[in-house]
Amino acid sequence: ESRGTASGLAARLLGALLEFGQGYVPGRQYETEDMLLNTLGVLLGIAAALLLRRALPHRPIMVE
Repeated sequence: ESRGTASGLAARLLGALLEFGQGYVPGRQYETEDMLLNTLGVLLGIAAALLLRRALPHRPIMVE
């Protein structure tokens, strides 16, 4: 569980940094709304992954 939390936090941080960095690119600008939507996308992705993990049967990977 802590690995998923760390991944979600890292994805949110990366999205925020990318959005902030747009302020330094000509023709682009920083927008708080975009950062919030990036965070929403990360949270929805995590929720979908958790739902799929529960819904799909666990099959061990066979390595020969």
